[in-house]
Amino acid sequence: MADVTREKLERPVSAVVLTDEAVAKITALLRDAEPGLALQVAVEPGGCAGLRYQLFFTDKYAKALLRMRAERTGEAFPDDEESAAQSAALEADGMFVGWFGAVAVLTSAHDDHQLTGARVGYQETLENWGFTIDNPSTTAPCSCSGAELCAVGGPRA
Repeated sequence: MADVTREKLERPVSAVVLTDEAVAKITALLRDAEPGLALQVAVEPGGCAGLRYQLFFTDKYAKALLRMRAERTGEAFPDDEESAAQSAALEADGMFVGWFGAVAVLTSAHDDHQLTGARVGYQETLENWGFTIDNPSTTAPCSCSGAELCAVGGPRA
């Protein structure tokens, strides 16, 4: 992938920040998964504060992300049509890539402004466990008691 394209897609500072606990849990979840999976964070209308988050793993850009990771670490990666096509798709789809160690986090240009400053965490307690999202740009208090991951970091996914 050309450096210009890589600079467009990779961000020195991701809109979304992962806590160390979240990175550790994602790394553990991906340990036995196929290489190149990324965590995508998306926003959709709904929830008690007007936004609801989606956290999911995607392999849609796996080859492109493996190539980016190799370029970041100075490893060799063979040029192939699939990684080039996926790199072009990343750009065409308006996706941004943030890196937390070996964990790639994808956000779309559409959702990026709503996610700026959001922190994805992970916690385990006797009462609750799961990923949390704290978004300082959301001002409405969370009052949901459902199983959704709301825009103020309420119930756990």
